[in-house]
Order: sequence, then C-alpha cells, then structure tokens
Amino acid sequence: MKFFYTGAPSFNSVQADPVKSLGGLVSSSLIQNDILDSIFSDNSKLAVQSLKREAILIAVQNEDAHTAEGVVVSFNVADWTKLTSQYSIAFVAPKVDDCGNVTFDSINDSQSLPFVDMDAMSSTNFSFSLGDIAAGGYIGIWLTKEILSNVNTQPISAEQLYANFLDDVYIDPTTNTAYNPELVPTQEKFSLQINWNEDESGSASG
Repeated sequence: MKFFYTGAPSFNSVQADPVKSLGGLVSSSLIQNDILDSIFSDNSKLAVQSLKREAILIAVQNEDAHTAEGVVVSFNVADWTKLTSQYSIAFVAPKVDDCGNVTFDSINDSQSLPFVDMDAMSSTNFSFSLGDIAAGGYIGIWLTKEILSNVNTQPISAEQLYANFLDDVYIDPTTNTAYNPELVPTQEKFSLQINWNEDESGSASG
C-alpha cells in the first residue's frame, strides 16, 4: 500500500503540496512517512485564535499483484488527552474520468469541508475496517483537523514565548512570580496506519 497526494494537474503527475491535496486526480507524489508537515500545517497563533480548519484527501493504492484482504485503517496518537485539535475521517471510492483516469470529488480550498459524512476520531474510535481493496485499486481518505475551542488563546508576551522556547520559567517582573504557560504545540504527531492480510502494513504520519 502506498499513500499519494491528490490534486495533480494530470493523472500520476507531481503534486507534493499537502495544501493542494483536495481531491481530483491522483498524483505520483508519495506521502513520506515520519515527515512533519506532510499532512497538516503547523498550529500558528493565528490558526489557534481563528480555530482554523484544514482538510486533505489522501489516495491509497494497493500496488500489490493480489487483493489486499481485511484492510483496517487506524489513526494513532501518543496521548489523546493532549490533542489540541479534533481529527475526523471519511473513506470515499474513486471515480474514473472521461480519459479513464482515477479521480476523486474535490473541494475548493483546504478550509472547506468535503461533501461526505466525517467520523470524529477519539481514543475509542480510531480504527476502521474497509474490507478488501483489489490489486491496483484505490481508496480515498478524507482527513480534517479543527482546532478545539478550549485551547489557550490568551495573548502571550515575547518574554513568555522566549521562556517557553528555552523550556525555561518566565519571571514576571511586576510580581516576581514564576510563569510557565502551557502553550498550544505548533505540531501534533500522529500516524495513519493501514493493515491488511493480517500481517502486512503501511503508514504515513504528520
């Protein structure tokens, strides 16, 4: 199994920008495993304050010469309680355009929602059975990320940011008290794993 970006100008052409992976034609650009920002962008302060939403469509292809049986997709994070975003998922079947190329329904921009029912993921809802994928076949995976409304969006001074950068404690000069805010992390690590035929697997992370 291999993960590809979508939104290519022509089928199987290069398109390696996650922000442009919004459906449409499947690219030739593989989503590399364990590369930060390979799926979603960083949590900037502006993104947190505006409760930014992002969406991406990933194409998964079974490149084996035989059917992948009992395909299961799992969304894994180290600690669900520390996530600052809600992640949701949906699976869509591919279509074939007039030229016989594999394509998917698309959205206009990365902050739009796809026209499918999204399944919110949690520590008790993170594994999904897809059945079988034929040799050479594709499945589309919509992922959305929406920053939660209860994260810390209070203004933070330059001194506080610098102390956090140094993993240090900031001393407020007006009160002479320590202040070390728990800031919203700029990146959240997760992995999207696919298992099939009981003992084979593939993954991508962002």
